[in-house]
Amino acid sequence: MVKRFRAGQTVKDISAALGVHRATVAKHLEKRGITERRQARRLSVEEVDQMVELYQAGQSLATIGKQFGVHHDAVRYRLRQKSVAMRKSAQSAI
Repeated sequence: MVKRFRAGQTVKDISAALGVHRATVAKHLEKRGITERRQARRLSVEEVDQMVELYQAGQSLATIGKQFGVHHDAVRYRLRQKSVAMRKSAQSAI
């Protein structure tokens, strides 16, 4: 597992190749002092501004996240950085 991971395979790829759950692979790697790589998507200033506009127009965090290929928590984080007031989920227009 370690050799595969260091060769660039993802935890997901290793787990599929070995027929085990990804959590099992992650646990084995962690025991050997290896933490999982995160491939965070970088958002441009323009994309974040667009997220703000979409959210203020009533779109949900999840919908915006899907549009930009990021998790809804990443959208929330960026909106909070821009001091956008968060609404309750029931207030979403879409």
